[in-house]
Amino acid sequence: MHYIYNGKVVSGRKEGAYWVSVYADKITSKLGFAPFPGTLNIRVDGPVTYPERGLFIPSWKEKGRYFGSIFLFPAEMLNMRVWVVYPEMNEDNAVIQVISDKRLRTRLDLRDGDKVEIEMFDAK
Repeated sequence: MHYIYNGKVVSGRKEGAYWVSVYADKITSKLGFAPFPGTLNIRVDGPVTYPERGLFIPSWKEKGRYFGSIFLFPAEMLNMRVWVVYPEMNEDNAVIQVISDKRLRTRLDLRDGDKVEIEMFDAK
């Protein structure tokens, strides 16, 4: 099963670098690459429906702090293979968070407001 969304690139709250770095070792063990410390955010119209099967990183506690689980879904955007992150503690279900081993804004020459299409797939 796959889902296709059209949206616009938007700036986040500048927290992606922190969160990706917190999960980096776990993401690397699942995907086989070290993620760039940050996310590319795509705002779509209406809520996002995610594929049924994703790669799962369970929640954990560390030094009394809770880190929620996340799902990772393979995706394609502008002829590039990327991964979509869906966090348990998602605050905006109309924003798709995308990661890669590259800084996607630079690699794909994207700026806020640029229109993009992203296609998400079930993880195998």
